[in-house]
Amino acid sequence: MHKKLISLVLTLSLACTAASFPAAADADGGTALYPAPAGVELKGSRSNPSAPDWSEYDALMKEIDKETSPEKRLALMHRAEDMVMETAAILPLSFAVDTYLQSTKVSGIYSDPYGRKIFRYAETPDGRFRMNVGGEPQVLDPANVCTSDGMVLSGNLFSGLFSFDPDGRVIPDCADEEHPYDLSEDGLVYTFHLREGLMWSDGTKLTAEDFAYSWKRAAKPETGSPFGYLLKDHVADKDGEIDVTAPDERTFVVHLSAPCPYFINLITLTTFFPVKKECVEAADTYGNNPIAWVQEAGFVTNGPYTVKEWKHDDAMILQKNPHWYNAEKVKTGEVDVMLNDDRVAAFAAYSAGNIDLLDPLAPNEMPALIGREDFHSEPLLGTNFFVFNVNCRIFAGKTAEQSINMRKAVSLLIDRDYIVNDIMQKGEIIANALVPDGMSDGSGGLYRQNTDSYSYPLAEDRGYFKTEQDDEATKEAIRLLESAGYKFENGKLSKETPLRIVMLMSANSSEKTVAEAVQQDLAEVGIDLDIDVREYNAFIEELRRGNFEFTFTGWYSDYNDPTSMLSIMVSNSGNNSAQFGK
Repeated sequence: MHKKLISLVLTLSLACTAASFPAAADADGGTALYPAPAGVELKGSRSNPSAPDWSEYDALMKEIDKETSPEKRLALMHRAEDMVMETAAILPLSFAVDTYLQSTKVSGIYSDPYGRKIFRYAETPDGRFRMNVGGEPQVLDPANVCTSDGMVLSGNLFSGLFSFDPDGRVIPDCADEEHPYDLSEDGLVYTFHLREGLMWSDGTKLTAEDFAYSWKRAAKPETGSPFGYLLKDHVADKDGEIDVTAPDERTFVVHLSAPCPYFINLITLTTFFPVKKECVEAADTYGNNPIAWVQEAGFVTNGPYTVKEWKHDDAMILQKNPHWYNAEKVKTGEVDVMLNDDRVAAFAAYSAGNIDLLDPLAPNEMPALIGREDFHSEPLLGTNFFVFNVNCRIFAGKTAEQSINMRKAVSLLIDRDYIVNDIMQKGEIIANALVPDGMSDGSGGLYRQNTDSYSYPLAEDRGYFKTEQDDEATKEAIRLLESAGYKFENGKLSKETPLRIVMLMSANSSEKTVAEAVQQDLAEVGIDLDIDVREYNAFIEELRRGNFEFTFTGWYSDYNDPTSMLSIMVSNSGNNSAQFGK
């Protein structure tokens, strides 16, 4: 085999960094790092002939949302996943697990089923909890947060209608504990009852009208919520307006466009949490910065904690919110948050006893940690995957079939076994689909099981997904590239038809060693892979803008239904990293 000499030491620099490319204006008026050749429309164009027509997928997802038959709905979801996989733009690598270190001196911390740490009831010997879950959060506005570290922080600063207990069961949060809601017989109207005496952290009253305002705000395009489409999909009336009302201070009424069996689970997502209208609008005086109100310490929250101090890119101090409805059960007065995305530095801080919880972990530390009392490994409903931007320059001038074959060829060249078991070393299962193991089918069964209408044998590869690179996979990759117009000499791409791909990656991330491995894999047939390293927040922004060609990312489900994975691929989703339909 090859590349076994690749370094697993995360502090080593990348073997190849991105070259300097000429700039070109992109569809958003910014600067495109990867311009299209002269005469070819830039990525983001809906007229791109090499990109898949995504109107059928969008229509299919709307049909799924309205389907009430469990059997028909399941068949439609299987078809939707097949459509994604047939594009070969999403190349699954592994089904995720959550690995982290937590000091044995700390108790009361747990993860929800989606890997979001809940520390509202943490207990420590000195009443102070110290943690690291990543670097500077991109945003803490509940409506706009989409990264795992941001969700952990925002999820402990704010409270929604429901949360999770340590056993992963949904429990009332701001909803009344004894009588949280009523549901109409047709499954279309939820009448939520709020707890008595809810307050904001500034001591003012929190009412049902605050929820109504916040849901409507999250759905507005100008808010920029990556999950705003969920409200449009489920809670919009025939005119597209978010159909929620607040008949009195403690009653919040939600009208669904179609029955949603996972709705209570869905609204545990921070997108559905309340924000204080006066604070949002006072900060956003000119209406062009929806997150202005949460960019410095002291902003108003409604959860167990508030932000006392915030030294950007360094540290944050959270303090107990005395106005939270369950404040008497919060035992930790302050939480020190280390803001550092360098896994090596964070591990050193944990080893020195300076932090009590470290998540995530560097892969090269994993073998020595497994089996320790403070090591935790829990399955997650999520999938790690490589993704191509279907509208980028490398597919310019190609047909849709040729573009798919190019992507399949890259997939065949990636040694998944080596990356998952030798680099990542988290005990994850190699993936052959987008929807992860353990996902519910929406009616009490499992989504990933063989039926008459669906077959995904877990022990076999699906076509162009090989667990490891071998001679046959390489030969097939070459054949696919030849069908896309590339020429070869002695098993390598000829100088006449070179292929260069730029892989966008986050700086200081443990995954950069994955990029180096892929770089060597593709070099086997002469494909040049340049690695474009960005600071984490810049990486996320480039991903959302579609200003990239190829990257390694993933998605952790926000609720236990396949649509949590499938809906991110719709055209209007802010999380549609492949840029389908853009």
